[in-house]
Amino acid sequence: MEDFIDSYPNQSSLGQRQRAAIVRALMLHPKYLLLDEITSSLDIEQVNIILSHLNAVRDSGVGVLIVTHLINFAEQASDQIIFLDNGQVLETGKDVIKNPNHPRVKKFLSILKAVS
Repeated sequence: MEDFIDSYPNQSSLGQRQRAAIVRALMLHPKYLLLDEITSSLDIEQVNIILSHLNAVRDSGVGVLIVTHLINFAEQASDQIIFLDNGQVLETGKDVIKNPNHPRVKKFLSILKAVS
């Protein structure tokens, strides 16, 4: 954040504001951290930095719940993955991405592989 710490919010990119929001939340020493699409507006390098910091936060005992559509990020950042569809839990577990059982999860992952 050194590159933009002295900037006004309207002079910061969405990714910079996203990172500042994480820092603000962590300054409160939360027991739990809820992050909704935390990687939006971030480039690959910044996603990797956020992943590293989130793993350290989790290892310090803070519960971290992440909502994301980035499957690789979810796999690297989580102890458990929960697939939701229209508010319904379809499947849970760490190996859901590698071994999905639910037809909807299988379809979602196959579409994802086709477009990546």
